[in-house]
Amino acid sequence: MPATTAAPVDAIASTRPRAALGHDPVQLCFLSGGTALRDTVGVLADLGVRSGHILAPFDSGGSSGTLRDSFGGPAIGDVRNRLLSLCRGTHRAAVLATLGRRLDAEIDATEARAELRALADAAEQGGLSLPEAIALPLGRALRHFLTVEAGCAVPFAYGRASVGNLALVGEQMALGEAIDRTIARWAERLEVDAALTLSSTDDVHLAATLADGTIVLGQAGFTSKHGEANCAGVRDVAVVDGAGNAATAEANPTALGLIRSAGRICLPIGSLWSSVLGQLLPRGMGRALVETDARRIYVPNPDWDAEQGRRSVADVAVTIAELCSRDLGRACAPAECLDVVLLSADGAYPSGVDLERLLAYGLHVVRAPLGTARRMEGEALAHALLHA
Repeated sequence: MPATTAAPVDAIASTRPRAALGHDPVQLCFLSGGTALRDTVGVLADLGVRSGHILAPFDSGGSSGTLRDSFGGPAIGDVRNRLLSLCRGTHRAAVLATLGRRLDAEIDATEARAELRALADAAEQGGLSLPEAIALPLGRALRHFLTVEAGCAVPFAYGRASVGNLALVGEQMALGEAIDRTIARWAERLEVDAALTLSSTDDVHLAATLADGTIVLGQAGFTSKHGEANCAGVRDVAVVDGAGNAATAEANPTALGLIRSAGRICLPIGSLWSSVLGQLLPRGMGRALVETDARRIYVPNPDWDAEQGRRSVADVAVTIAELCSRDLGRACAPAECLDVVLLSADGAYPSGVDLERLLAYGLHVVRAPLGTARRMEGEALAHALLHA
């Protein structure tokens, strides 16, 4: 996001983030999108497990997409989602109600601005049942967002805008700082004892080549969250700029630090490319996954995933190795990138598992009663990840 100086730093940064860059060791680090694992990360938080979360920066749809259209920068929606999933503080209900709030889909800009000003007033005047440590920065961040948006060259589309997203972006723009510091500050305010970051902070997008050769620009165009029209699967994904030209993304140093320091790393269930494998595209991420001393666990989707298509679990393991190979500049075997494949004893795995190949690759395969993708959440998965 572009830096601005319309508000003094101490107007928003009333507290110094305790773990500003997230380099404190974590027991378990996820490379994922923001909507999966809600129950699982909550269970880990309740167990007192310090977790790390390297989240996808490529979203081109929804509230994140409209923010990127107007202000550039990486997508922030997955960070907001994961912060709210991890929030276990005293004021959790009020936090979820406020930062999880969305504006009406049909709202026009004038009405939206008035609604946000009223929300900022309520935050600053104690009308939201939030402590001052959350409410005051929220109000100021929203006011700063409105100030910047008023002079934006690309009109911002307020329909379905996420208040949490606007607060994160508004504060980051006000302070003109790295987004990681804003994320860490909000994590501390929300009493989230976890390290959250993005795999890259570059302003780039994804382009997918489908199995039939069609090229789809923008993550929103091929993500399985938006239906299963592309059920033939995604053949490959590349990093592009906003115009669809080939580009590169550099790995976020904070993300690299988390991979190096974590005890365990998990590539979990979720939309295969847009939420999980896309995280290995920024330059340096594949190398870090290969070189870490952490135990690396892959949890495949047990049900149909449109982005995975006809790839078996073993095929995905090979794809992970291929992505790491691109980063390393040499051939890479699956066992150099992964240690454990954690399967659900209840999963259908419609594209197949190919157990013999997984074992031949030297991977440790564990089966546990984890349920199906729609139910593969919560205590069972949390405990399985800690013991796989």
